[in-house]
Amino acid sequence: MTSANDIVVDVSGLTKFYPGLDRPAVQDFTLQLSKGEIFGFVGPNGAGKTTTIKMLLNLAWPDSGGGKIFGLDIIRDSVAIRRRVGFMSGEVHLWKAMRGRELLNFILSLHGGGEKKRIHELCERFEVPLNRKIKTYSSGQKQMLAMIAALAHSSELLVLDEPTKGLDPSKKMQFLDLIEEWRQGGGAVIISSHVLSEIEQICTRVGFIREGVLVGHEEVESARKNLSDIIIATFSEPIMEEKLRLDGVGNIRRRGEEYVLHLDGDGKQVLRELTYLPLESLRYRAATLDDLYEGLYLNEDDK
Repeated sequence: MTSANDIVVDVSGLTKFYPGLDRPAVQDFTLQLSKGEIFGFVGPNGAGKTTTIKMLLNLAWPDSGGGKIFGLDIIRDSVAIRRRVGFMSGEVHLWKAMRGRELLNFILSLHGGGEKKRIHELCERFEVPLNRKIKTYSSGQKQMLAMIAALAHSSELLVLDEPTKGLDPSKKMQFLDLIEEWRQGGGAVIISSHVLSEIEQICTRVGFIREGVLVGHEEVESARKNLSDIIIATFSEPIMEEKLRLDGVGNIRRRGEEYVLHLDGDGKQVLRELTYLPLESLRYRAATLDDLYEGLYLNEDDK
């Protein structure tokens, strides 16, 4: 059972309106996050991920709701909170005339100076050229410099908005390993991403946000267990969808030429029945969080 001392984030009812928008940008967002947890925050552009993160750090004022981080009020004590949070914005804007080392030293001075040994290890690990001016950096190098600034000081909480954007695959893997190390050390993490495979790999809990509302919020292992197997089929000639509504098929989704069948019964029997149809290709696999995401978003769009 989680003790009060282990709770890092405890917010409820966070709601934000923007002029000209006919719905709340974020509505009634509620989250409790403890040490050693990684909360993955998933949703399309405009769903409300970044606005939620801004409200947590008082970079955007909530119209209603509130809560605490580290036991401190997210509005009244926001400056003290931000000093203790490793934050990486989804839009990295850096002073291009500065050298990487100068910028890093400046940012870390706001958090007590950072840990020199850790800064050195991170810079070597991600091959960031600290003695060069930032205007000569690639987009990936700028992303990694911002990442190091977020990770290089002692913090109980990381808040990362699309942190792997612009990174090559090897750097992404190194980053994910680093976040897992952080969690094992007792840190808590909130991470937003469009890349569901990353969320599935490192997160202990996942939340899906749609039009400002958290529509799914559960532990990753629980989500996996609740996902059914999937058959993906294409046909050599047009076929009526009704013919695919077989015993054992719970849901059908059309994706271009493919039919995605979510199973809720005997998969072997479904496969046997499909052989009587003009099949062109057939794949059978376990479902992933990508499938859960598509089910939450795309099925609603079809209604």
